[in-house]
Amino acid sequence: MKIGIVGGTNDYYRPYFSGGKVFENGLDVFGTFSYVNTDTTRENNHQEQFLGHGNIGYRWNENQETRLYFDAQNHNFLWPASLSKRQIDQNPQQNANDWSLPNGFSSYRFDLKHSVKLHGGDRLDVGTYYSINNYRYDYTDSGNHDQWQDVGFNWRHELNGQLLGLNNRVVWGGLTQWQFINDKNYGVVGRQLGPLLTAERDRWLNVEAFMEDQLSLTDRFTLIAGIQLNYRDVNYERYEGYVASAARPSPQANQDFFTANPKLGFTWQATNEAQIYGNVSRSAEPPKMADLANIYLQPKRNLQTASTVEIGTRGQAQRLKWDLAFYQSWVNNEYLIIADPRNPTAFSSTNADSTTLHRGVELGLETTLPLNLAASGDNLRLSGNYTWNDFTFDSDPALRNNRLPGIPEHNAFVEALYQHPSGFYIGPNARIVSSNYADFANTLAAKPYALLGARMGWDDGKHWKLFVDGRNLTDEHYASSVWVMGNANGADLEQFNPGATRSVFGGVEYRF
Repeated sequence: MKIGIVGGTNDYYRPYFSGGKVFENGLDVFGTFSYVNTDTTRENNHQEQFLGHGNIGYRWNENQETRLYFDAQNHNFLWPASLSKRQIDQNPQQNANDWSLPNGFSSYRFDLKHSVKLHGGDRLDVGTYYSINNYRYDYTDSGNHDQWQDVGFNWRHELNGQLLGLNNRVVWGGLTQWQFINDKNYGVVGRQLGPLLTAERDRWLNVEAFMEDQLSLTDRFTLIAGIQLNYRDVNYERYEGYVASAARPSPQANQDFFTANPKLGFTWQATNEAQIYGNVSRSAEPPKMADLANIYLQPKRNLQTASTVEIGTRGQAQRLKWDLAFYQSWVNNEYLIIADPRNPTAFSSTNADSTTLHRGVELGLETTLPLNLAASGDNLRLSGNYTWNDFTFDSDPALRNNRLPGIPEHNAFVEALYQHPSGFYIGPNARIVSSNYADFANTLAAKPYALLGARMGWDDGKHWKLFVDGRNLTDEHYASSVWVMGNANGADLEQFNPGATRSVFGGVEYRF
């Protein structure tokens, strides 16, 4: 069991505890709970969260186990207003959210899973789940209350054997799920919820099946081939507040999608320390489920598909660990989504008129250098990760070769941490992020930024753990994310979400 508390600037505090027990009759239980309270670094932006999850398991014998997982969450917050770049430079803590009423959502999920160990290392997992989410987003001129319910079952079967005299591993399985959405939109009168204006019922069935075969051609080289099949059937009905239009000619609609996505790849253990891997795959994504009404607008939204090539390497040599991957995707009919900063539940979507190109690099490095300075065995751990995201249109009729907004091209994090054998550690870190467009026309962009942080702590490896964590110590003013729009025409509009200002957190934990 463990119990602890974390506190910091802006009235942040998070008490938590967790514990479990294994009984002799094969039963075991585990649970954890935490409470988060903070005013954040924005004005008028109090947030509160209750988080709990756990599981109960029963081992029938050495080969069979049944486990029930549960998760419960409750979130309450005020929605912060977006700012312009000039406003962020002047005061990133300002928040003109007089249009926002208290918002929040509750979420509950239950998963039941049964696992069977079979002969020869084979394994079968079957499960079912149910979740319910109640969303409440209220503003001074409208209120959006949604209930989402999901129920489904899944299975996964692993077979280990031989094919043509070679070691062969087959994994197959599937998922069947149903989702039921009730979406009600109200007017607001005198900052109180008013009459029902519109209401929608959305229902969808999603069926997935997959199979992957891993054939070991040698002890070091494995060929991987697989396929994923997906069928989705969606039904939509606006049963309150329907107004006929050319874009929405009927209050009811139905649309279904079917995709088959193959994959071919390999893994090569080039040395005992280094692995090289690669794959070619196809993916497909139906229109977003967050607002099913967009599926039935005329013209209809098309299925987004992509073909992707990836190659990479991972491993460890002496004191160096690495993970490096490069990918290139050709995306057809990519969904372009524009949201309203003052009402994030309202947005529009369309398909790109041309292929979009996604390519990038993901790199992670870590090394530990022995020092033996303050004590025998102390060391310096250097670590970092870097991503390059080069997402562009490809000769689009209107947007030419513009960059896709909302995603910084470069993002890096580095840290140097001194570690003492007693459990004490201390060191600085930095995050560097490049500019980020806020519109598809590429006329408005957030500024690049670099954040300096540091952390220090002590863990005795038995009972006690203490830490202090400082973030954005130089108090930079920057935008951590953007609301995407079509064309800002170069104007400094309120499309930016300011990042946290200087913050310091500390905590203590006791394990017993």
